[in-house]
Amino acid sequence: MKNLSIIILLIISCQCLSGQLELPYTSSIVHGNFVNPAHIDQEDVTQFVFLNREQWNGAIGAPSSQVVGALVPLDDNSKIGANIFRNTSGVSSRFTFDVNYSYLLKIEEAKIRFGILASFQQGKKDFTKPNVLLSDPLSDDPVISDGVYNYSSFNTGIGMHYQNGIFDFGISLPRLLANRIGLFGSEKVSNNTPLFTYVNVAAPLGGGSKLNNRLNLQFDSGQYSLLQYFIGYNYKSQMDAGVQLNSQITNGFGLQSLDFLVVIAIHKDFSLGLSYGVPLSTINQVTPGSFEVFISYLLRKE
Repeated sequence: MKNLSIIILLIISCQCLSGQLELPYTSSIVHGNFVNPAHIDQEDVTQFVFLNREQWNGAIGAPSSQVVGALVPLDDNSKIGANIFRNTSGVSSRFTFDVNYSYLLKIEEAKIRFGILASFQQGKKDFTKPNVLLSDPLSDDPVISDGVYNYSSFNTGIGMHYQNGIFDFGISLPRLLANRIGLFGSEKVSNNTPLFTYVNVAAPLGGGSKLNNRLNLQFDSGQYSLLQYFIGYNYKSQMDAGVQLNSQITNGFGLQSLDFLVVIAIHKDFSLGLSYGVPLSTINQVTPGSFEVFISYLLRKE
């Protein structure tokens, strides 16, 4: 693909619950808008994306995620997007719909984008569901024995993305406000506000190829913090291949998993990405392997 996205790694929001750990989407390397509303893969085209992730293959109650998204240009500087997420993990399941907007500022050779998002989430915890990997409710949720707990929440977020030549940097607070409406309509506010940031250097190798080096940090004082390093090779904007090392830094430092990723431009407007995660350690007596499929389609103006 002539305009295939350069490798961009951002971390999708993790929910760290006892017994069930949802690792970030590896394939968000090729679509940063999932978590940072300021990040745009393609400047002047409409983009549609689909992601499917299966984790801990073969385990009952293993995390599973599906995402459908779109980004549409409004003018030369503005772009609007929307994503629909479906996540299941243990006794928990949730649907999230978000709308995001980004605006571009050009300062000499640099590009700076600022973004905002708003989202609505409908979730359920079904404690009647048989699970080997039973997740505990959040600390402020009612403990329901052999029952079902439904909730809804509204969220807002902000982000910034800076790019100048081979260097780019991003930072976002995708859950800046999480207003939750709990059982019987009782209103609660979550103080959990994770921070996502990354730095990437795309070193030119000649012939249109690049070597991408990216360091990513997800910091969440209330739940789970993660440090990632990705190194990948971009071949003439037609193929990306790389390795991502995941490590948790919540309580000390510990290697977690190694993800292998490849993205191929099957057509100038269609790309396919595959990711396979190899566990390096056991979490809660479970080996967190993963497999992902990512599809991107570009709709160009005639």
